[in-house]
Amino acid sequence: MISTYILNLPDDIGFDRKILVEEGTGTWCGNCPRGIVGMRQMAEKYPEKFIGVAAHSSDRMQIEAYQPYLNRYIDIVGYPYSTIDRVISCDPEFNELEENFLREMEIPSLAEISIEDMSIIGDMAYVNPRVKFAVSEDNTEYGWAYVVTEDNVGPYNQTNYYTDGSLSGWDFSENPVNIYYDEVAVGAAHILGENALPGSIEAEKAYSLPMTFDVPGVQNWDNAHLIVMVLNMKTGYIENAVRKSFAQNSIKGIDEDDNLRVNLSGGEITLVSGDLADVYNLHGVKIGTLNNGEHLSVGYGVYLLKTSKKAYKVVVK
Repeated sequence: MISTYILNLPDDIGFDRKILVEEGTGTWCGNCPRGIVGMRQMAEKYPEKFIGVAAHSSDRMQIEAYQPYLNRYIDIVGYPYSTIDRVISCDPEFNELEENFLREMEIPSLAEISIEDMSIIGDMAYVNPRVKFAVSEDNTEYGWAYVVTEDNVGPYNQTNYYTDGSLSGWDFSENPVNIYYDEVAVGAAHILGENALPGSIEAEKAYSLPMTFDVPGVQNWDNAHLIVMVLNMKTGYIENAVRKSFAQNSIKGIDEDDNLRVNLSGGEITLVSGDLADVYNLHGVKIGTLNNGEHLSVGYGVYLLKTSKKAYKVVVK
């Protein structure tokens, strides 16, 4: 168990909880098929409540952005191991995971998170999340954290200590076994949280923070998901999390068939024809709105144009 402080809410206050389970794993780890099976079975049984992340260490799927989490929660215990909302730690074997998951699910959440907007810009992920809280609090330290996971990654060789068929749900007798991996953490930002929310929060008030971060390791964005979580920075506890698929959210350049014409030169964006367009920089900050015939001085670089129907990536030279 991880000792922490959790705000006790009255029975009639709070939001539905989605539970984040992070698993420390690696292709070199012969016992880690136990976690692969456990995480898969949890995702299949609780698709609306379970959010899984496979944080790889010391293999081809390791990312440095997740190393602070592994250092704090997994490396001191061993592999495979998992945390549930970073308040419960346990073996990722299915029965143990489920028992602790159900216990955590009974606790209403202080926060409700939604993803208002998300896009892919080349090898970058853009997200505009929103959170509201069930109660007002002063002297708080709540922060955001972001993860991109991908399914069907690989195939890579997995060391396998379960060649004898002793692991239910695992039918591989080879060691190593060449497999594809799901829920792999391929990108992250502020994985231990960034104290970006106000020190005093008001109940039912919406707070948001647009964010753009690099995700260079994605093989197929249609298999990728974005996870946003809100953490209590004093305790490390994940108050709530949300996950959304990146499928159909890729931002590309303007095609000839699109009803949008722009001029991109001299550090300006000019809307020659098309729908009203909002202009964002790569930090997700809206810097202006263009009507037909209008221009906006932005400087050289990459920007997002978003109309009521579609989003585009443009390069101003």
